[in-house]
Amino acid sequence: MLLPEVGDASEASIHTSVAFLQDTLTGMGLSDELNLMSSEPADVATTCNALYALLLQHQKDAQYKEQLRQEMSRARSEIKLMDKERSKLESMLDNKEREIGALSNRARAGDDARKEEVSKARRDADDLQKRLFGSERRLVQMQHEIKRKEKEYERLQERLSHYLADKKRNESAALDMAGKLATGAATGAGAALSKSSVRSDEGLKAIVAAYEGKQSELARENKDLRAALSSLQGEYKEALNASMARRQADVAAGPVVEEAFLRQVPMMNADELRAELAVKLKVLQRRLGNLSWRGPAEGKDYGSVAEQRLANDLSIAKSVIQDQEQLIACVLGALRSAQVAQEAKYQSEIKALVQRYQGQLASAEAALAQAEGEAAQGEKAARALEETRRAYEELLEQRDDASRRVKEYEDALHSADAKYSRALKDATNKAESGVAAALAAARAEVEGEMTRMASESTELQLNLKREQASLRAETGALRERLVAEKAASSKAAAERDEAIATLQIHIQEAERRGAARIKVEMQSVIATKEAELAALAMKIKDSEETIAAAEQRTEQVRVQMEEEAAAKVRAAQQEHSAAIRAVEAAQATALAAAEMRLAEAIRESSRDRSAMSRDLDSIRRDSEREISALNEELISAAAAASQREAALKITLGQQHEEEIALLRKGMGQDRATLLAKAESDFIEEREILSERAAQLQAQLDAERCALKGREDQLRNEARKVAEAAESARKYDEMTKHYKDLMGRYAPGMGAGIFLERAVGRRAEEMAASKRGLRA
Repeated sequence: MLLPEVGDASEASIHTSVAFLQDTLTGMGLSDELNLMSSEPADVATTCNALYALLLQHQKDAQYKEQLRQEMSRARSEIKLMDKERSKLESMLDNKEREIGALSNRARAGDDARKEEVSKARRDADDLQKRLFGSERRLVQMQHEIKRKEKEYERLQERLSHYLADKKRNESAALDMAGKLATGAATGAGAALSKSSVRSDEGLKAIVAAYEGKQSELARENKDLRAALSSLQGEYKEALNASMARRQADVAAGPVVEEAFLRQVPMMNADELRAELAVKLKVLQRRLGNLSWRGPAEGKDYGSVAEQRLANDLSIAKSVIQDQEQLIACVLGALRSAQVAQEAKYQSEIKALVQRYQGQLASAEAALAQAEGEAAQGEKAARALEETRRAYEELLEQRDDASRRVKEYEDALHSADAKYSRALKDATNKAESGVAAALAAARAEVEGEMTRMASESTELQLNLKREQASLRAETGALRERLVAEKAASSKAAAERDEAIATLQIHIQEAERRGAARIKVEMQSVIATKEAELAALAMKIKDSEETIAAAEQRTEQVRVQMEEEAAAKVRAAQQEHSAAIRAVEAAQATALAAAEMRLAEAIRESSRDRSAMSRDLDSIRRDSEREISALNEELISAAAAASQREAALKITLGQQHEEEIALLRKGMGQDRATLLAKAESDFIEEREILSERAAQLQAQLDAERCALKGREDQLRNEARKVAEAAESARKYDEMTKHYKDLMGRYAPGMGAGIFLERAVGRRAEEMAASKRGLRA
């Protein structure tokens, strides 16, 4: 209710002014029995009480304004402190981030340094390996060079021996020639003495000159050979001296692993120990290289015991050096493992430190978020303190309307949730019941088929065993009969042989005696016996043919029974395969039906979800419109209240103060008490209205948050439904792939049972997931 800005009353408008003031005061909650036109003491007292109540209200409004001003200043100071605390926490967070960055950089630098050290060590190892290979190649080259020099030395010695032998032959030939010339000169004629002597002198001179030339040539060749031999000997001596010098240097150097080094090992760090071990490994490799080329050859015969002892010492030294090399390699491996363990420990410490700093960072962020929340709460409290004086009686009906609308929205949301839950539950139950029924039917069919096939296979096996037993019995009987007949025939043949021998003896006796009658009788007996023997042979032949026919018949019966059993087994396998295919088709049909029902349920749920989302959007839009309308009404109410307060101040300004002062001078203690009580009631009612307005605003905020939460819940349910559809699609793909694999690699080998088990497990997993969704 707005008051006019200009409210001066005049004598002409006194009645309207009094009526307006009476209505306004009554609307403000003061006594409706005011009669400003009356001069009765009771009416005047009522008027004074009303004016006193207005004065008390004005005083309390002023105190309330001062309190609000103080609370606002306090809230501003708290906000400033919160900002300072926030800036401090942000600086702490920045410091922690910088520390984490520094630690990360340090860890990265340490890792780079370790990687560089490892790469450097690998490069050094590669260089040492290359140098070792180079020294081995040079050693092999020197050995080949020495062998070549030895061969050249032997060749030169052989050449020198040849030259010496040629020289000796030439000398002997020249001496022989000189002796022959001298002998011829001594035995020659005296007339030709002068001429022959001259000729002999010339020949001798020529021979001597030739001999001297040959001697000079031989001397030159001998000198060249001696120079070459001396150079070869010098080179060989230099090589031997160098090798002996290296060996003596190695021997003089003493053992590689000294006692002092072993005592200093515990006090060394890893780098120093690694460097010392690398140096000693190089020395050992050099010593091993110096000894390897001087080692004795396998299977070589030694000229003396000393050479053999030296060879044994050399092999022992090589074994010792190899042992030491292995020991140092083990120590290096231990050092590497210790370094790896140390690096792992350092990395774990770095990770723990990073995790600790991350925890501190998370706590700092939480503290910052808490501080921001407290600051937001402070700001919210400040805004609430500023808005507490904007609520009046008009907000009660609006609050009731808003609560009724919110209740309607809640009912609509609950009904939609119940509808969606029922639809999802029905679809899930239908899908589960369909899958369970299909699985039960398929399982029953498979079990019945397996039972029937097992009984048929058992019956076939029993029949086959009975037939085999009967055949074995017949075969045994025939074999026994054959054996008996063979024994009887053999016995008859023996008796026949004995009878023939007896008859022959009798014939011989009869011949010796000359009894023709006895001979004829014996011949008739022999003929009779031979006829009996022929009949017996015919019987034996007939029995053998009978046995052969029985064995052939037995073999035919056995083959026939085996063919019948194989045919029955193939028929059973075909029936089993057909049953499996039928079960697989039933399973596929049941799965397809379950999948169709599941897809239908998913589509229904998606339609319900879309309808619910549309309803929710409409509800949200309506609620937002109503909330905006309520905010506008609140703003208009606050503006009206401020205008009404300003009008009251204008209309009841100095005049009210003067009248209140006069009334206070004239009124008693009881009227002042009544006026104070009325003012306190007005203030309490105003506070109640303010609290109700704040509660209504909080309730609107809560309903807004609840609507947002329900929207998030619906989105989550939609996402879960999409995940269920995706899992169903993957399950279809998996089932199809499994069927293809079983049909390809194991046709008719229990694929239906395996698939049934897989389908059962998958159905249980889907039921569990759906129960989780419903929960």
